[in-house]
Amino acid sequence: MSEQYITLPGGVVVTMRSPVAHNRFWLKGQYYEANMLAHIRESYHGGTFIDCGACIGNHTLYFAAFCAEQVIAIEPVQRNMDYLRENLRLSDLRAKVTTVLLALGSKSGMGAMTHPEGKDYVGVDRYFLVDGNETGITTLDEITKLAQYPVTLVKLDIEGSELKALQGATRLLQEQAPVLFVEVQRARKSELELITRFLKSFGYVRGKRFNSTPTYKFYTSRKV
Repeated sequence: MSEQYITLPGGVVVTMRSPVAHNRFWLKGQYYEANMLAHIRESYHGGTFIDCGACIGNHTLYFAAFCAEQVIAIEPVQRNMDYLRENLRLSDLRAKVTTVLLALGSKSGMGAMTHPEGKDYVGVDRYFLVDGNETGITTLDEITKLAQYPVTLVKLDIEGSELKALQGATRLLQEQAPVLFVEVQRARKSELELITRFLKSFGYVRGKRFNSTPTYKFYTSRKV
């Protein structure tokens, strides 16, 4: 795809130089997963938002433009991160966003990112964390140390590693209880029950489902 610049609502500018699901929405001047983002904008403001699986920045840019005082954008694939950082520069939002080139897990360590189409894949979508020694892994509890404000919201779209990431966030869940938006693909329905059960131990309940790829809101009224 040749380089093309698109201006989205709020003065956000994105560059489209690679095949990615966001593009067909951006070409229409829309944000990807706009209904969920609109709900977030109406309901949650201020503090730090953590975007786990930021890819090339659709959600990060929206959070920074409309919702949060700080966004921490976590993305383990260098190619994706390069696009994300360029989009932040084009949109003049770099000052509000902390970028982290790591994967998330239940504990810190090393792994590798792979794609079903093999090592020669050149797109930016759907990389998976597997065993290896190429990609650093951190935890959400460690990431929270970068937060300049209380953590208001965490969005997780990390291709099957969502439960492990939550298992590495026990201090965050216990002490700050941010609202969570967790993607669980239809093929992993059993994982949804595991996530629901895990979060219930921290006082969370499962709320509304959003998006064509199912993303569930989890929240708690527990005082922290």
